Amino acid sequence: MRFIIVLSLFFNTYAAQKLRHKKIDINKDGKIDRIEISLGKKIVEIQEDRNGDGKFEFITKFNLKEIYKQTLQDTNGDGKIDRRVSYRKLNDSQFQATIEVDKDFDGVFEIKYKNTQSLIQKQECHLPQSKSVIGELSALVNKVSASFDDGFLPTDFGYRIENACLSKWGQDFPNFLKSSIHDGIACLKELGKDIKNPVGSTRIAYDLEQLLSKNEVTVMCTDRADDMKYWEGTLAYASVSEKTQDAYGGKVKHPYMAINPGQPTSLEFTPEGDAERNELRKTLFHEQLHNLGYSHGEGFEFSYACEDCCLSYNSDDEKARVEAACRVCKGDYNNEGDVRYVRDFLDYSKHAYLSSNGMRATINYIKENPGSIEAQVLLARAQGEYFNPIGLHLSTLIVSDWGPKMYDNEMANELIDKIEAESSADYAAYPSARIVASVFHEAYIKQDPVKTLELLKNNISAIKDNLNKRMKDTDMYNDYYASSVKDSLSIVIDDLYLNDHLGLGTGHTLELQEIRNSLKEDDFY
Repeated sequence: MRFIIVLSLFFNTYAAQKLRHKKIDINKDGKIDRIEISLGKKIVEIQEDRNGDGKFEFITKFNLKEIYKQTLQDTNGDGKIDRRVSYRKLNDSQFQATIEVDKDFDGVFEIKYKNTQSLIQKQECHLPQSKSVIGELSALVNKVSASFDDGFLPTDFGYRIENACLSKWGQDFPNFLKSSIHDGIACLKELGKDIKNPVGSTRIAYDLEQLLSKNEVTVMCTDRADDMKYWEGTLAYASVSEKTQDAYGGKVKHPYMAINPGQPTSLEFTPEGDAERNELRKTLFHEQLHNLGYSHGEGFEFSYACEDCCLSYNSDDEKARVEAACRVCKGDYNNEGDVRYVRDFLDYSKHAYLSSNGMRATINYIKENPGSIEAQVLLARAQGEYFNPIGLHLSTLIVSDWGPKMYDNEMANELIDKIEAESSADYAAYPSARIVASVFHEAYIKQDPVKTLELLKNNISAIKDNLNKRMKDTDMYNDYYASSVKDSLSIVIDDLYLNDHLGLGTGHTLELQEIRNSLKEDDFY
């Protein structure tokens, strides 16, 4: 026994000796605001002072037992952790984040919920075509001198590029990639330069530079594993962690990104060709943020926001979207549960046609703030659009719940006014939206598992019939209505099934799976 204890102490001492601490001043204000702790070549922990008070209140740990990443935060400065997010790999394609919050700072994490997302993050086509603004690419940067190795071109700026990218996009593709990342990083630094604390954009710029200095990010333009149906509506995808499955038969490991192999449709310098190049420029930067671990639907939505903020051309018709994107990309928030972030991101999602993303952010917020009138109305506004009357119906239910108290809340009234202004009475009469609003009401406001499941089981067939009917009448815009309602319904069902919201997954897995599968049937409009 004595030998075992001595041996254990020896190995613990040896491990401690291997730990290296690197102190960093990210925002160049003369104060240390980040400490990276490494074991060998691997970073095992990062400590950050995000509010400039000299205390390292935000800690990220890597590769714990069964958890590949965990973030710990002391939000009120009392020296105790009150927010914990743990990430674990579920299977080859999914990870799950478990969010725990100590709302009253008594040492007990009374709020706990899960969020399941993909290890491969897709970038959807979410904006109208860009205008023709790109000139000759060869003038952007100097030529990269390199040779091909196993079908990939190594570069001197942190990437290895598949040969197909040059044959599809032209020989200037490496220069185009370099300028995209260079301009994006410069923009991120500019966003945070006048703020005393290292905000989100400052941290991202630092992390990007570190990623490119230590890794070769692989860029692919063919996809041997999937057919073109997989790529419908998708511009690119990227790996988000070392837990992401290797690509190309194990030859390509994280970090990597793949661009839609069906693009470009034109190599000519025409409005169509220029628009695709402009979209590619944004896509490359977007996917790079996924390589840092940022994903859609979990944590800050930096990928879309920073892409729009930093690489849009800010014409008059883009101005409102870009301004909203830059507020989010700057990242001057405590965490993704900060109501300022939820408001800003919801505003941006409206301008950027990212309604589903905005909806997920408000769902996470209401889970952390049950009973909050603002959380409830934000959830309604996320679905308050011209073709989506769910928010209008949900706001009516919320007003009914709160009664006269609602009219004493200036913020809630302001949001409801926006919902009414953004919604259309033409679509409010359709019954499917009213039913889905009731599902949201029971699932997230009343948090009644029995009534939520009952509403779904009793009405899923009627909802499908109603949406199919909308697709067959003469109003061409009913497609938008049907898609909006279906998207909202899919999000709440996925939350119940994948994340076990309300605990329904425990005893009703098969019922939820049947309801979920019915939304994906081929006969559903």
